[in-house]
Amino acid sequence: MQLTRSELIHDRSRRSLRTVYGDLAREARRIDAAVDRIRLSGLDLAYEALASVEELRVLVTEINAATLKFEAEAILADAQRADNLRVVMRLLAEERLRVRCAPLLDWAPNFSVFADPNGRCNLFLGVHWFQIPYPSRGPALAVVHRGGEAGGVRARFQEMWDLAHDIGPALRGVFEAAERAT
Repeated sequence: MQLTRSELIHDRSRRSLRTVYGDLAREARRIDAAVDRIRLSGLDLAYEALASVEELRVLVTEINAATLKFEAEAILADAQRADNLRVVMRLLAEERLRVRCAPLLDWAPNFSVFADPNGRCNLFLGVHWFQIPYPSRGPALAVVHRGGEAGGVRARFQEMWDLAHDIGPALRGVFEAAERAT
């Protein structure tokens, strides 16, 4: 069995969840993320942090187009936050970001698998909250597992991905409508 090295990240860690996630993204070629819901207001990754990422696949359990459009309009109207959404829009347009919805599946907790150019995988397991302060009054916990069974988790992600349906074109349409409205 391959050895695993782990790192616990929490709401009081010296390095934030966003910083750790960004560092993992900089090392990765492919990222597979399974998150129950997407909160656009919580997204905060610089385009540069994803420069080496060829494919970012995001799997969600549910999404509401009307809520998403309303949130996108609010973000685009805020000059300080608009760039965060434009990163998502740019990645969708480049087809580096692919998003699928799996309303009949469920998983716990949220997770992301980062595969480096040599195929080695790291697993980020737990909350995927980038905004500070975290949207919780209690502890926000995540752990990074380097090596070990992370590749097996990526294979399980693939099984779930295959059962989901593509919502990328719908997302592009929602974001374009929000941009026209602002």
